[in-house]
Amino acid sequence: MKGTLLIKIFLFLVTRMIYAQSGEIDKTFNPVIGAGADATVKCIIEQTDGKIIIAGEFISYDYKSKNRIARLNADGTTDNSFNVGTGANATINTAALQADGKIVIIGGFTSYNGIAKNRIARINADGTLDTTFEPGSGFNSYNSIAVQTDGKILIGGYFTSYNGVARKHIARLNSDGTLDTSFGSAVGLDSTVKEIVLQPDGKILIIGDFLTFDGTSRKNIARLNADGTLDITFNSGNGANGIETIALQTDGKILIGGYFSTYNFTSSSCFARLNSDGTLDSTFNLGTGFDGSVRKIISQSNGKMIIAGSFTSYNGTAKNSLARLNSDGTLDTTLDSGTGANESIHAMTIKTDGKILTGGNFTSFNTTLIGRLTQLNTDGTIDTTFLNPGGFGSGSNQSISRMALQQDGKILITGEFLSSYNGIATKRLARLNADGTLDTAFNTGTGPSSSVYAITTQPDGKILIGGRFGNYNGVSRNGIARLNSDGTVDTTFNIGTGVNNSIYSIAVQTDGKILISGLFTSFNGTTRNRFARLNADGTLDTSFDPEAGPDSVIYSIVTQTDGKIIIAGTFKNYKGTPKQCITRLNSDGTIDTSFNLGIEIEWNVDVVKIQPDGKLLISGTFIGFTGANSPPPGLARLNADGSLDPSFVAQQLLFVNPGTNPYTNPSSMAIQSDGKIIIGGTITSYGGTPILNIARLNTDGTHDTTFVAGTGIANNQGISSSVDNIIMLPDGKILISGVFTLYNGITVGRVARILSGTTTLDVPESYKSSFVIYPNPASSKINFSQELTEIAVYDMMGKKKNIPHTSDSADISALPNGIYILKGLENNKTIVQKIIKK
Repeated sequence: MKGTLLIKIFLFLVTRMIYAQSGEIDKTFNPVIGAGADATVKCIIEQTDGKIIIAGEFISYDYKSKNRIARLNADGTTDNSFNVGTGANATINTAALQADGKIVIIGGFTSYNGIAKNRIARINADGTLDTTFEPGSGFNSYNSIAVQTDGKILIGGYFTSYNGVARKHIARLNSDGTLDTSFGSAVGLDSTVKEIVLQPDGKILIIGDFLTFDGTSRKNIARLNADGTLDITFNSGNGANGIETIALQTDGKILIGGYFSTYNFTSSSCFARLNSDGTLDSTFNLGTGFDGSVRKIISQSNGKMIIAGSFTSYNGTAKNSLARLNSDGTLDTTLDSGTGANESIHAMTIKTDGKILTGGNFTSFNTTLIGRLTQLNTDGTIDTTFLNPGGFGSGSNQSISRMALQQDGKILITGEFLSSYNGIATKRLARLNADGTLDTAFNTGTGPSSSVYAITTQPDGKILIGGRFGNYNGVSRNGIARLNSDGTVDTTFNIGTGVNNSIYSIAVQTDGKILISGLFTSFNGTTRNRFARLNADGTLDTSFDPEAGPDSVIYSIVTQTDGKIIIAGTFKNYKGTPKQCITRLNSDGTIDTSFNLGIEIEWNVDVVKIQPDGKLLISGTFIGFTGANSPPPGLARLNADGSLDPSFVAQQLLFVNPGTNPYTNPSSMAIQSDGKIIIGGTITSYGGTPILNIARLNTDGTHDTTFVAGTGIANNQGISSSVDNIIMLPDGKILISGVFTLYNGITVGRVARILSGTTTLDVPESYKSSFVIYPNPASSKINFSQELTEIAVYDMMGKKKNIPHTSDSADISALPNGIYILKGLENNKTIVQKIIKK
């Protein structure tokens, strides 16, 4: 009896649906450990309670607005009790923690939470501005800060006065922010102070770009007495060029780092240890030292030292951006951070538990995507308990204009990115895994030599690209190339000299022949005016002769199932026959006279999508159609015969720059399986409803308000944003790319995956006959046939429901009657099952 019940339950569960909010970003695409900071972290301080202050150039942390300063809990999550308001209006270079918990900050800012503060301020332990600290007009540059045990504050930078009183590049403040006139003199240093370190005896170590102090020669490093006078017992001789950081050992010896090659005429590559009198410590075995700049040094109590920066090796051994040295200068091999950070580390501290916090402008660490802040274990491995998963990789460093989906779910992207995706080198063309991470097995070499405007795939997995390039990975390929599935050039694709100008569109017919369009007037020396068809081997198909072809550019080619071809663009005639921006051809390239627009389209059509019923959705830079019942600019639907479909009620579109470019079109479209339409571009409203660059329409063209993109598509780099390409994925999710770095306020790297509201979830094959829930339907307790971990229950709107549960059962008695989805892990494999509460 029980076995029969289980079989019935299994059959009932073969197909099921889970709903999430339509328009919500999919946080499983291009994931990173922790959302982290969206720009450089320049300072990290651990408080006595274990909480962490970070400061720098960022304006958000963990998707929350945090202007240049934030406090984190010990696990890396945001401490919401630390209220900075609007924070600093420009970079915070560094900060110092006082004994009373207050924090002194300096940088390039001129206000804090809207209150004028010229490059220096003090904030209370709760993040609010400390109004008892009054620096007056402050100073004009900023680099370093140190708090003395008596509460006085040392500041260093590039300035010649403080609050109107002459002080050159270093000064000391009283605890209330006023100048301590007992410290130093008006002469001071001749140039910048970069860092200040206090010795236990009250003396002060300084580094920078100076050559003299109070008229006495001191090259980039000096020690001052507690009263600000020069300590003449510290003699660095000729010093070093480019000292960037300094740290003090417990034995009084001094560690310095930077991009220098010598110290006092003795070879010392980017790092050195000095005796307490400033002379070079000859017992320290540096070898060939670091091959790149050292930016931060931490001296450990056991005599070892951790060094971070922009280097890739130490004394000939590969060490990328992070290394630990023994007390004698030899490499400590017990710390291994793998490939380390992909960009510079600017900040570092060792926590009381021995773990290492690093910050900078890196977006990956040892190939793991990281949001510019990471915590390492004592052996250099990433501490995955720090920062909650859920952020996104940095994505592309420039626009992604075109995408194509492979049959295996991988995603091809092209665009103007010239250096990286997720911080990994790639140029103009890349392939992503289905989860949005870079597929490093796709080897493009140096890639295309110029822009790629079109990309598509063949059924055999090969890839066609077209554009303005003249070669691909050093191989001559004018305007078009075919690639093997691994990214290498397919040398069997014989295009000869190729095209003599750019290709804008490529379409593959069912017989394997290839349609191309663009600005070219010849292919391999044969006249072909902006339009041609190639054989499957890349040679010109001479049976397809467009003769005079279009009189202007074709931007879109779409093939019908019957072999006919839709072309659209800026042309006004084809083969000498008037055809306004769109027409249909027979398979041999002749005009299909049964396709009759009947009206004129002004300007151009850029995008064409064929609906399953044969109707055509078109978008373009058109004011409208001439004649009666003309739709609003930019969007329309045609019947299969080319006539205007009056049942599609396109609504008024408004664009980013209506004064200078009022007819910018939806530059991308995609059709969902339910017939609804996703549009993207530089759109600010649809039918009077404010949107930002992305929207969904109902099948009749009205605005679908159930698709909620929040603040939509935006760019935090001060340039306009747009959605340039949209792909519907087989699971119903929406893939978008273009010129944007924000989706609904969440930082993304010009590509994102959006939930459409309905996603099909299939149980893994191994569980179709092994895992069941019983009884189901149920009114109270349900049992699991195998033990589960990470159990979660959702309603059909995707909202999580908290229910009592153990590893082998759950109590659903408190749930209202209805359908729910249970998710969990069984031996690290995902279980998804439908529950019916009765």
